[in-house]
Amino acid sequence: MFFISQSRNGLPRWAHVPPSIKQRRESIWYRIVISIAFFIAVFIVAILGPFRFHTSNALFHDPISEEEFISTLYQATIDDFNPAPISTYCAHENWNTSVVINCDRIFGGIGNTRQRILTCLRHGMKSGMGLIIPKIELRSKDDLAVLESDGDSPLEYSFNREILIDRLNSSCPKMTIYNTIEAASLPGIEIYHFPTQIGRMSICEDDAGFATNFGSLLMFPEHIYHLAFQALYTMNTQHQVTASATNLSSPTNYMGLHLRTSSDATQAGWSSFEKQSEQYLRLASSLPYSLIYLASGNGTSISQFREEAKNMTVVVKEDLLPENGLEKLRSLTWDQAALVDYLILRQAGFFAGLTESSFSWNVAGARTAIKAGVEGVCGNQEATFAEGVAWQDEWSLIIGDNGNEFKGRLWP
Repeated sequence: MFFISQSRNGLPRWAHVPPSIKQRRESIWYRIVISIAFFIAVFIVAILGPFRFHTSNALFHDPISEEEFISTLYQATIDDFNPAPISTYCAHENWNTSVVINCDRIFGGIGNTRQRILTCLRHGMKSGMGLIIPKIELRSKDDLAVLESDGDSPLEYSFNREILIDRLNSSCPKMTIYNTIEAASLPGIEIYHFPTQIGRMSICEDDAGFATNFGSLLMFPEHIYHLAFQALYTMNTQHQVTASATNLSSPTNYMGLHLRTSSDATQAGWSSFEKQSEQYLRLASSLPYSLIYLASGNGTSISQFREEAKNMTVVVKEDLLPENGLEKLRSLTWDQAALVDYLILRQAGFFAGLTESSFSWNVAGARTAIKAGVEGVCGNQEATFAEGVAWQDEWSLIIGDNGNEFKGRLWP
């Protein structure tokens, strides 16, 4: 016979549960509710997470601040350097401490100044000379086509002197370094004035490891990286571009374009805005990108391109920087501001540039070095491309009919 046990006052025993047991039963219901809420949260993150969050900047369970993103990516950039091939290159016995190379006429945009310095530096290494840290001739503020009019500036105008000297001291210790030509003007020292040029030799005449890492001797000033990475962080948070703070070769989901229509380019007879725009938009329509980062020194061309790219979001660096970043950007010259573009274009999922521009070729080469390393930089140098394409690989394309001036001749 079934019956309910009674307490002393005649009520069922479960109506007078001792406090500890009652709390235990309430705890069971609490766990059930929490478990249900947890599984609902997991479901939401699983469904929406890939569209709204990314591990490098705003991941739901692992957020990263702007400051941490910038510092982490900067350190990853600095660490992306292998000094061993340079050490091997400098290991010869032909060093002559009484001869010092001075790199004459370092002028133009970043593509030109960077390659001119590297050409001079390589010649000094190969010949066993000391080095005078180069100065940079300044472009006219009033006429971009006048490349040597406003005097000169120390190396810090575009590059990091401290990193260059540190890397040379560790990888090429036999090279004597002088900060100025005055410091090198000593009894018994011969100063050799090297007439710098670019694109005069195949970089892969040297060891492929050297060709790939040599350019990393020249890093930009730290504040340039800060501005570029600040813009990348904004792209992550506002446009979900998936830029990684730790992996330079990680793919991103934006396209980078170099629209070169400033006054110096038009005076030189480079491709018109109409031609560049048509080719870039045709290329963009064939690729899976809805966001374009546009690098251009011509505000009118930026507005025109935005009007023509109606189905795509087009951003420039000024759109991506907060007020403190914009203030720093406005303090830069036209050529210095291009360094910020260079770094953002380097991280794009795909990049397209112009064959007449050494800037475009520098960006494309840097991307190949990051993505494919030695095999990419000194891969198939004899490849041929479709009409209207000067050069192409998996990550970049240079539009134009002739790439012979720069193809394989600029250090990444």
